[in-house]
Parts: sequence; C-alpha cells; structure tokens
Amino acid sequence: ELFSGLAAALAAQAATAPILLWRFNLVSAGAWLTAPLAIPMLGGLIALGAALLLFFAAGVTPGPLVHLFAFGSRSLEFLAERTAGAAYLRPTPPLAAVLAVSGLLLAAVFAPRRMRLPALLAASALFLFLAVRRGAAGPERGFSLEALDIGQGDALLLRWNRHAVLVDGGGPFDLDQRDFGRTRLIPKLLDRGVTCLDAVVLTHPHPDHALGLFAVLEELPVGAFWRSRGEDEGGLFRDLEATASRRGVPARPLTADETLRWREASLKVLHSGGPRRKLDATNNQSLVLLFERDGRRALLTGDAGAATEEALLRNAGVPRADVLKVGHHGSRGSTTRAFLDAVGPKAALLSCGRQNRFGHPAPETLRTLAEARVPVFRTDLESDVRIDLLPGATRLRMRGIW
Repeated sequence: ELFSGLAAALAAQAATAPILLWRFNLVSAGAWLTAPLAIPMLGGLIALGAALLLFFAAGVTPGPLVHLFAFGSRSLEFLAERTAGAAYLRPTPPLAAVLAVSGLLLAAVFAPRRMRLPALLAASALFLFLAVRRGAAGPERGFSLEALDIGQGDALLLRWNRHAVLVDGGGPFDLDQRDFGRTRLIPKLLDRGVTCLDAVVLTHPHPDHALGLFAVLEELPVGAFWRSRGEDEGGLFRDLEATASRRGVPARPLTADETLRWREASLKVLHSGGPRRKLDATNNQSLVLLFERDGRRALLTGDAGAATEEALLRNAGVPRADVLKVGHHGSRGSTTRAFLDAVGPKAALLSCGRQNRFGHPAPETLRTLAEARVPVFRTDLESDVRIDLLPGATRLRMRGIW
C-alpha cells in the first residue's frame, strides 16, 4: 500500500512537470524530494492518529504517543516549507518538445513492456534538457530594444549576447497591485529566454513604470538596481530599494553625465533628477539614457517632457540616436520638434495602453513625428515591438495583439 501511494505521487509529478514548465516556467525540484518522504510520513501519522483515537475513546491519554504525533506533524510541516522554495523559473520551452515529453511518458505506461523503460529514460532526459537549457541570447553584434506590451506604462528590454537590462517595469495605478510583474512582465521575460538581468532601471517613481519591478527583483537574479536622483513619490524608490536589499541586489541613484560600461557596450546618463519643475515635476526628473553598442544608439527618455528636452538642448546637447523611445507615452507635453530634429531617429517606439484614459498618444505628438518622417511603432497597436540595431542592418519584429 505504501509503495502504491509513493508510485502514484511520483506519477502525478511526472505527468504535471512538463505542463508546469511550459505554462508557468516552473521547475519544482522540491516536489520530487517531498513525495518520497511525505508518503511514508503521512502513512505513519495516519496509523498513529488511529491508535491515539482508540486510546482517547478508552479514556486514556498516552503522553509519549501524543508527543510523537506532534513531532511527526511538525516534521512534515518543516519538510513542506523547506522544499516549497526549491523551485526555479526557466525559459519557456518549445511546445513540441513538451508534447514529446508527455507522449514518451504515455508510452512508458501503455507501450509494450520492453519499450517502457527506454521511453521513460527518453522522457526524463528530454525534460532534464528543457529544465536546464539556456534561453535564446540577444544579438551577437549591435543590440535589440523591445517595448514590451504591459498596458499603460513602460517596460523596455535591452539585450545583447547574454546581457539584458530592463528599463522600467510597467504597472497599474493601484499601488497595492505589486504582483503585477508576476502575471504580466516576468512571463514575457521568460518567453524571451531572460532568466537573469544585468540591471533593472527605474526612470522615475510612478506606478506605471515601477510596480512590475517588485516581482522582478523578488523572483529573478538581478545584478543591480538603478534609479533617478529625482524626488521619491509614493515611497516607490524606498520600497524598491528595500526589496533589492533583501535580495542582496546593489541599489543606487544614477548621476547625470556618468557612464555605465560593459566590455563592449555603454549606458550614458544624460539626465537624472534636477530641480523640481512646476509642470510635471516627477516626470521631468526622469532618467534620460543613451545606450550604445557597435556604433548603434538608442535614446530612452522615460516620461521626460518638453522642459527636460529644452534643458538638454540648452546645456548638454542631445546626441544623435537610431531609435527614440518617445517620452511620456506620446503626451502633448513631450517630443518637441527641436528635440526630435536634434536626435534624428530612424524609428520611434511608443508605449501606451489601449484606449487609455489619458488619450495617449496625443495627436499633436503623432503629427510632429509624422512631419519629421519618423516611423512610430506603438504597443497599443502592434503589442510587443522589438528593433534589432545591428552594425549593418535594422530589423523590426512584432508579436502582434493576441
């Protein structure tokens, strides 16, 4: 009977493991450890509990058995708590490979006896390969910039080789919805094979840029958390830095004119914080970043408006860039013609929610971009939009609205 229960538990794990990996990107290693130990422990506790009931019915309280039952219950709870954490997020596997694992498992049950062991070994080997495989890498030369469709907000993914940097994480305007990243953002990262990040960047403390980052910092390995030097709003800087600290992630504000370098790429900070302006104060304290690799450039403007654009034009100058991330979701208060002429982008990415209540993007901003002959790719129309900036080519990839 004990062997039957153990076999049933392991069979259930084997049947559900491929589905969990494909649908939830989860490899639950702890469950495989729990089943062989929990089944005999449960059997023993059931037998011990039945004996205790007989003693209690006879009016006897056997102290040693009561203590033994309590010890067994605590041990089972301890085992469940410790092994529950032994689960790992992995890149989304190809559906065909997941179906192949399930088919081999069925063959291990229903095929002729001589074929069952080879089918089981093949299923185990294929599942193990899917569980440990690395996801797709970014471009070997140049880099890619992808505006992820997370609704009203920004989430921009920079990738090259095995490096990845996430700039903003999207989110609703309800500050209590800090699990947003688990349902909307992390699945998109895992679908692209991103299981760790060199850095997470928050351009400014508004929930439609910040809330998704809580889950990212909690669930994925992150090399650093960087933010603007602007004033905090709603405690988002404070709370994200506390989350980063609990996870052992270094956190600090970025300073204007500093440059963050990898061996073959750089991220220059053009603007960070600054004086609090009367109009759109927090937005105009956004980080403005220039990413460059192999001679290709992308300018990321957060929610910076016309005031910040004018300050950059007047004080530091605005560098040319191949791609512009349109500021503040295309609001009428950003992307002036002078700024656009200075940047001279070949394409623009614009992130905003479908039928959002703010009316983004503003017709005036779209008209400015059209007059400058800059093609605009919008997440509310095309969903996820990725531009590969390669040394000799520029490629556009869109996932489409599902």
